Amino acid sequence: MSLGIQAISHAFGGSRIDNSEYAARFGFEPAFVRDKLGIATRYVATADEATSDIAAAAVAALLEKTG
Repeated sequence: MSLGIQAISHAFGGSRIDNSEYAARFGFEPAFVRDKLGIATRYVATADEATSDIAAAAVAALLEKTG
């Protein structure tokens, strides 16, 4: 019997935040945020979303892949 990761999946929160919005909130240039953090966009949960909702979406996507 072989053990190991057979599949992976992901899910994102329903709200998208671009670097320009994040940078403006904290007084940085968008390029600074991208260069230092290595990301251009982040996703966060909406007000009516719990982290368990996002986790459940990721599990549903995984089960769809693997059956």
